Amino acid sequence: MKQVEESEKIQISEEIRILNEHLSNTEKKVYHIEELSRIKINCTKIYNPLSRVFDTTIKRVRHYKSPYSDDLLQKFMLYLSRNAFDHDFTNN
Repeated sequence: MKQVEESEKIQISEEIRILNEHLSNTEKKVYHIEELSRIKINCTKIYNPLSRVFDTTIKRVRHYKSPYSDDLLQKFMLYLSRNAFDHDFTNN
């Protein structure tokens, strides 16, 4: 039983290490996101490292209502369920 607990502890500590590594990489890269500057968001001010929260202050200005929301959802579902076909890369 003690052996199982040790292996679980090792596994959990490894997962935590990986998550911390990914979070660190995300924190480093957030200041270099070019897409945010295109929509006039200052990358240095959107992330709070102490609370680890992104705050872009983007707000919704309108709601889609039926039938437009139904149509939008239907198009999105069709997009997600689109067919994929194999490509023959052997022919020139």
